[in-house]
Amino acid sequence: MQGADAETLQGLVTNQETQVLQEESDSLLGVWKISIPQLHRNPKVAIKSISHGQVTGTYKGLLGTFPLWGNYKIETGEIALFIDFSSAKIARFRSGNKRKAIAQMIGRVDLANQFVSGSAALPEFSNGNFQFQGKKSN
Repeated sequence: MQGADAETLQGLVTNQETQVLQEESDSLLGVWKISIPQLHRNPKVAIKSISHGQVTGTYKGLLGTFPLWGNYKIETGEIALFIDFSSAKIARFRSGNKRKAIAQMIGRVDLANQFVSGSAALPEFSNGNFQFQGKKSN
């Protein structure tokens, strides 16, 4: 009988841990105001869904609104977002419609302080990486 009780207890702990992780990842949902000082840009990133570490949403900036997707690791706070700027006229002009214009934002999220920071690469628009930081909008 002890074995059955131990298995049940283990199952309850696992379910509680899973629920806590889900609640924490849900706090990533919403609008984040981002600043990229080197480019003088202040886009808004809207995280609309998170499922099994997969993130989807939109990026809204000077060139318009674009889809984003990526990965999020709740245990470490690591986030990788990819933005498809291919529909922007300037991206089509620079690439000659030959390839996708995908930007990436790699960083770390501090959910307790509702803060994110990292580096962004915008290969179709500029060479190099640019530091970004942001806060979640309330």
